[in-house]
Amino acid sequence: MKRIAIVTKDNQFAKKLSENNPEYSFTLFGNVFSFEKKQQDTKGFLYVLVEYLDFSSTVEVEKFISKVFPCKVIFISDYCNSIFMSHALRCGAFYYIEKSLCTKKFLQSLEKFSEDQKNEQTKAETDEITILENKCKITEEEEEILSQFIGESPESQLLKNQMMCFAKSSFPVLITGDSGTGKTLCAKLIHKLSERNDKSFVKINCAGIPSSIAESELFGAEKGAFTDAVKHTGKFVEADGGTLFLDEIGAMEKLVQPKGLLALEDKVCKPVGSNKEVKFDARIICATNSDLEKERKKGKFRSDLYYRISTLELKLLPLRQRKKDIIPLAQNFLKDTKKHLSAEAEKVLLEYSWPGNVRELNRVIQRSLLYCSGDEITEKEINLSLK
Repeated sequence: MKRIAIVTKDNQFAKKLSENNPEYSFTLFGNVFSFEKKQQDTKGFLYVLVEYLDFSSTVEVEKFISKVFPCKVIFISDYCNSIFMSHALRCGAFYYIEKSLCTKKFLQSLEKFSEDQKNEQTKAETDEITILENKCKITEEEEEILSQFIGESPESQLLKNQMMCFAKSSFPVLITGDSGTGKTLCAKLIHKLSERNDKSFVKINCAGIPSSIAESELFGAEKGAFTDAVKHTGKFVEADGGTLFLDEIGAMEKLVQPKGLLALEDKVCKPVGSNKEVKFDARIICATNSDLEKERKKGKFRSDLYYRISTLELKLLPLRQRKKDIIPLAQNFLKDTKKHLSAEAEKVLLEYSWPGNVRELNRVIQRSLLYCSGDEITEKEINLSLK
């Protein structure tokens, strides 16, 4: 008899599922901890049904799926949330379903689907590659746009492919990475590659907005709404038809976050001092150099807003982890000059850790130009002691 594990505190649901599917053997675990504690005894399960909201982050979800492999993980919840479903499936879950839909035929249908999926795996993989190639096929114009992101490392090539694919959709994008890695450039390139490229690209740094005017800057204000207030359009509406880039989204005021979530979900915002909602249509791209997962756990950043903005995520690695990009970047910074790097200078650049990433590399190259009197920049001109 095929074995199914159910990880839930909802005993009534587990009992009903077991009674409706007598052809399967069910084992109930009260929580994830008790299931993982008996991990050596759980390898024989066909499926593991587990409450999605028992996990506090996508990192935990990914770890759980990895631990129980090759068991197929099916996430369950009292209601079906499309954002949660998207995250679960991206993390490697086999399925996500609302408890009320787990009917008598559910597991049989799922098993048949699994078998069909297995039989057609080769065809599906081929079709998927074809779809991606067609959807992300790069024209000469698009290739020229992507060339603005300098990098020859495998990581940078993957990043370019992701930007190309992300640009084809209208889903929110969250760009993460250390300061100086190129998050703003990536946001601009996604906009240029999208169908909105003829409309505005509006940027606002959430960390640079005084808390007293944060709401009016984002959503607009009516005249007299507060002291010295004049009627003006907020950034959300200003970006109508184009792209709104919310840089340092982790610094968004906690009191403003609920209104930001509403704007993202309903595509409407209400200016300060107004009773009327204003509609807008803007692609939302956010960026942060902070760990939003940690901020979310601390209660500093709303979980629902985090899940909403991170439908698509672009991760920029620090420059020290993509060393193949260092020399091409340095050469690009020198392209408008007649100077070049010596072999020793290149070695110095490659051996440095670059805590300031691409921004620091640019500064070092520009400074070396001041010290260099000839056509070749040597290791002596690459002064890293002033970093």
